[in-house]
Amino acid sequence: MFVVDERRVVLMFNAGCEELTGWSAADVIGKPCDYQIDGRPEALTTLTGILAPPPEVYEGQSFRTPVVITTLDGSTHECVIDFHALGTLEDDKRFRVLGILSKGGSAPAGVVAATESAHAELARRVAESQQRFGVPLIALTPAMQRVAAQLKLAQSNEIAVHIQGDAGTGKEYLARRIHYAGANGKRPFVPIDCRQSHAELTRLVERVFEFDDPAFQPGTLCLKHVEALPRDLQVTIRQEYRTARSTPRLCSTSCKSIDAGLADETLDAEFHSLITPLIIQLPTLFQREPEFLLLAQQLLEQFNHRQEKQVIGLTAEAGDMLLEYWWPGNVRELEEVIYSAWQRCSKSRISVDDLPPSFLSRHLADDASPAPAFPQLADYLAEAERTLLTQALEAAQGNKTVVAGWLGVPRAKLYRRLEAHQLLDSESVSTEDNDEVQDS
Repeated sequence: MFVVDERRVVLMFNAGCEELTGWSAADVIGKPCDYQIDGRPEALTTLTGILAPPPEVYEGQSFRTPVVITTLDGSTHECVIDFHALGTLEDDKRFRVLGILSKGGSAPAGVVAATESAHAELARRVAESQQRFGVPLIALTPAMQRVAAQLKLAQSNEIAVHIQGDAGTGKEYLARRIHYAGANGKRPFVPIDCRQSHAELTRLVERVFEFDDPAFQPGTLCLKHVEALPRDLQVTIRQEYRTARSTPRLCSTSCKSIDAGLADETLDAEFHSLITPLIIQLPTLFQREPEFLLLAQQLLEQFNHRQEKQVIGLTAEAGDMLLEYWWPGNVRELEEVIYSAWQRCSKSRISVDDLPPSFLSRHLADDASPAPAFPQLADYLAEAERTLLTQALEAAQGNKTVVAGWLGVPRAKLYRRLEAHQLLDSESVSTEDNDEVQDS
């Protein structure tokens, strides 16, 4: 059992909870339970995010919710939590909620058995990804499962990594995850946008390699939009990595395939080899539709961290509206919309009314875009046939035998098609033609 107050701060965490979770009462008591799933076993927020009571409990309703508990050793347990409102005490006006954590079982009398919430499903999916790939990503689609597997590989060694994908897909975010999970994660992550002026890029590159002592070097050098890096600086960096005793880990990003730089000779071949031992291709948000709502939930929950205000999810109508949009800005655009909605939201869930006007106008414009104007297939084919017959008759000077030969159809069929298009002049039909039509 455990108890939290109206601020979702843990007041009690008994021996049974300690045994089931691997966390001690001293670790948990006094910590807030924000609606935020971390996913890392060593992170206390992975546990406290699960212990957060649903808003309905603070209104006096008992509630049961399925959860996945990730223990300190990384193992997971399918559990349920029964939440009960305890109210206040005479000498302590803090509203208390009792949570009973157990491994399954039917709901007690008077307790609403809830279907899995987006918050609980997010915890389960992140725990599955953590166990399978060693990274707390949402990876339901084959494309993201491949990314998760490559991310696990990148975090286990110090090889150079190139990350490519459309604008807004999360390339720098992934590069930072690789850096902070690596051996040099405590040293600085230094991103350089290669679209800057040559003079500024030269100054930045010189500063990166100013010291030979690793203690004064960045942990990771991230070359953003690396395809824009001038060739002379590509050679400079390549030579530093070939000759220097110690160099930072190398990450790079591009919006297009890095191999295109070889074809148009904007990339030095040896530099290309230096930065591409591992290439990670990020999918667009449109390609992640099966995991879209969970991603939106994850983005929403990150804004709950250490905030008195807690928004626990989206209404079905708001979720449907987000799904209908085509998201040209990918994850970055979704994050901006979710944050604006979180700021506007005054209830426990984001509704359509909370979505920012800028998004609603884009969504409306998307819906109002006129559909492509295509003719009916039957009408199109009929008009094409009439045009062809007319042109053939003119070219053959009305000789239908020649036209039938050109078009590869029997004369009888040609006459029927000419008649259907009112191109057959009965006065010009010879007796021989009429006889042949009748014989057919």
